Amino acid sequence: MLRIGICDENTKDRTVIRQIVTDTLFREEELSYIEYAEAETLEQEIQASTVPFDLLLMEMKYKNTSGLQLAKQIREKNLDVDLLFVTDESDHVYEGYHVQAQGYVLKEDMKTQLPDCLRQYMKRRAQAGTILVKSESVVRSIPIATIRYIESRARVLLLHTKNEVIPFYGKLADIEHKVLQHGFVRIHQSFLVRKAAIAAINGYEAVVGEDTLPISRKYYKTVQIQFQLKQKIQVAEEDIDLTVTRSLAKSMEDNGAIIGTKGELLGIIYRMKNGESLTIGRDAEKCQIVLKKSNVSREHCIVRRLDDDTYEVEDCSKNGVYVEGAYLGKGNKVQAETGNRVWLCDESQEFRLG
Repeated sequence: MLRIGICDENTKDRTVIRQIVTDTLFREEELSYIEYAEAETLEQEIQASTVPFDLLLMEMKYKNTSGLQLAKQIREKNLDVDLLFVTDESDHVYEGYHVQAQGYVLKEDMKTQLPDCLRQYMKRRAQAGTILVKSESVVRSIPIATIRYIESRARVLLLHTKNEVIPFYGKLADIEHKVLQHGFVRIHQSFLVRKAAIAAINGYEAVVGEDTLPISRKYYKTVQIQFQLKQKIQVAEEDIDLTVTRSLAKSMEDNGAIIGTKGELLGIIYRMKNGESLTIGRDAEKCQIVLKKSNVSREHCIVRRLDDDTYEVEDCSKNGVYVEGAYLGKGNKVQAETGNRVWLCDESQEFRLG
């Protein structure tokens, strides 16, 4: 799955960008989206080193900061994130590439240029998704996605996959820069582990497949944060079982989320702070989350986050809003809790409160 972050304070532009990304990449990769209407929320997650996406599409100019400043913070913290600028600002291309941006697209041209930029990005990603090793006199190309962890024993490195262990000569530091951008984390001076392969953390030990690996005190806090960000989504043909830990849904104590689980909302995670409200509907000028379904009203419902575990859902439509299956009725409000399911019109459009 490719996790996409979109940070744009213009709701309409944010919706268009998401649609272009979906239209361009949905055949190549399973996608999920996390959207930011305020750069401040993204900046908090950068400072906490808890950014839950692989590719960030961002503006160059925000109300209270700049995209370049946020990008520099990401690079200074060595976060595993690719950057792509989609902006109205035409005079910062050079600075964009100083932060290793994957592309720089002007919004006036984004319907034609962004798809090309995304396809080139995916091509580079695919090419970078293997490593060459010389094992037992044979040069092999190993897909990084198949590697569970890399172990260092003296001058020998061992690539542990599900089916085999591949030895070759080298230093862990030399291969670290290559795999960190593909979802690996260092847990010990002798181990690099793919985050998705960590099944559990028990004290200062990580369970990876059938193996138990040591976590050193130096890396323990980082490993804990990365493990807590793991998202477990199981998609069946007609249903979705979504398990969201507090760390995933919020990633910071004062951030909640609307988590899309069905229909047009599927894959969207929209961050919310205490006291914040979001409107969902078809009107791009008035709604922070914009849907295209004809039976969705221009302003269909409003979600307010009251505190860490409590939300208020207001029905603004004659076409129906349901909280845990209970119909509200236009003009009515109800308090809801973290984990509750909300349907728009019917159960085909669903989100959960995180």
